[in-house]
Amino acid sequence: MKSKNLRVFTVNQKEMVFNVSAFQIIFKKRAIDQNISLGAYEELMAEFLFVDKSAVHNWRMNVNGPGDIDKIQKIAEFLDVKYENLLTEAQTMNQLRL
Repeated sequence: MKSKNLRVFTVNQKEMVFNVSAFQIIFKKRAIDQNISLGAYEELMAEFLFVDKSAVHNWRMNVNGPGDIDKIQKIAEFLDVKYENLLTEAQTMNQLRL
């Protein structure tokens, strides 16, 4: 399923969007490393971010993405990665959809 339009963020004078593929890979790896089911890991992340579990699930299932850069930074903190690893240039993302 293709995601709906992702919010565009300006970071270092570049238009960036949430990189769902990178998020999916990192999320799954962290859950496996901690021997936690994906559903339970969604719950842990949701509690950490003060969002509903369905929000995390939707990000993981490519339904939509986080609504602000602060949330992406908190996701990165939870996953122990640099937040830039969860972003991709908007232009690149548009090219992949063609």
